[in-house]
Amino acid sequence: MIRPLAALAFALTLAACGGDSSAAKDPFAGRFTTSFQGSPVTLVLERSGDALTMTFAGGGQQQTIQATIEGSTARGTFRDPQVQGEGRAVLEVQDQDRLKLTLIAKNAFGGEQSIPFEFTREAPAAGTGGGNAAAGSTERDPALIGVWRKTQAYSSGPDFGAVTDTFMTIRADGTFRHGDTNLAAGTGAVGATSRGSDAVEGQWKTQNRQLYARTNSQEPWQHVARYYIEGAKLLATLPNGEREVWTRVR
Repeated sequence: MIRPLAALAFALTLAACGGDSSAAKDPFAGRFTTSFQGSPVTLVLERSGDALTMTFAGGGQQQTIQATIEGSTARGTFRDPQVQGEGRAVLEVQDQDRLKLTLIAKNAFGGEQSIPFEFTREAPAAGTGGGNAAAGSTERDPALIGVWRKTQAYSSGPDFGAVTDTFMTIRADGTFRHGDTNLAAGTGAVGATSRGSDAVEGQWKTQNRQLYARTNSQEPWQHVARYYIEGAKLLATLPNGEREVWTRVR
């Protein structure tokens, strides 16, 4: 049984990709900005070896792109309900502070449309010591703090059913625990319950309504999901586009 968020969001065993000084100069790491049709656009890059997560945000929309770095270029794909089929993204390094991102997707007539963006690295805020803003941020959205539950129901035939609750605890001190489960299953006449724990613990942070996590301070931050909270409900959009609904229990 696959636990929510576990397969993609908390696969946090990748090796660290160098020290802070090299990350600050890495053209594939950090926060970059530009404008498009008068509106601000941001690009946040999280690198782990040759794997690159690009978080593109503008016009009230966000898109997460998984890419692979080859020399001074990174190529990836993305899916967006506003375009047909799968789109392509090409990120080219101009220098360590300037990037060109081209998004390529099919239009309504079956042809391809390319939209280029010229990004410039965002200057570090005063007091940060010039470090990588994306990697060094400790922003934590207080709206996430609490215990959350994801419920999945299963059935087999007319008589058998099962319900699994998975729990995620997000603490104010910057730590989390994810993966404790309760299982209830049975037929109309016989039932059984059980508890399991294959939980992961570590650290968390947020940036621009994106959730990041790692199992210890020696690992790079990994992108978990884009999130939206309304009342006691949390909608998490995973890097592969899948969505999960969590309910606050306390």
